[in-house]
Amino acid sequence: MFHRTLALIVRTLALIIVLVGTSVSTVAQGAQAILGTYEISFFSNGKDIAPYLTLLVGEELVLQAHVTDAALVDAQRGAVTFQYCSLRGGRSLTQTDPAPSAACDGVDATGTWISVVTFKVDAGTCLGLGHGGSGYACVDFGAIRSPRKVGFRFRYTGQGSGIADFTSAAKDVSWVAP
Repeated sequence: MFHRTLALIVRTLALIIVLVGTSVSTVAQGAQAILGTYEISFFSNGKDIAPYLTLLVGEELVLQAHVTDAALVDAQRGAVTFQYCSLRGGRSLTQTDPAPSAACDGVDATGTWISVVTFKVDAGTCLGLGHGGSGYACVDFGAIRSPRKVGFRFRYTGQGSGIADFTSAAKDVSWVAP
């Protein structure tokens, strides 16, 4: 009697494990990427320039993208493409006219978002800012030589991370005369 009961329990547990495994596998295969958080930050000389987002003409700007999942865990995979707003298209800053984000996103938008570079979020591009792990990507944008306001954003591509592709909110940085 004991052996028969034990055999029945083992078979029942095995069936439950198979069913749960099938269910989990089916759910994973049909899962949709979910929105995470997508934050762009700005640094100069290793220091965060928030909340004013203002630099002196000639000071270099470093862009930092930070992507997390819905539970605020840093993205383990994916890539970000940094972009800036320009009134004229072109392949380099010397051929463009950097402009505020409203020129690219406004009702009467006359500008275009220009891609600067794409980095993986786990490439270690933010080591100088203390973020060497996953979820971050950084690029040295350089300096602007005349007073102006420039809009920046980034596009995230999840690449199977479970985090949805998304474009960050645009933010403007102003370069002012000394």
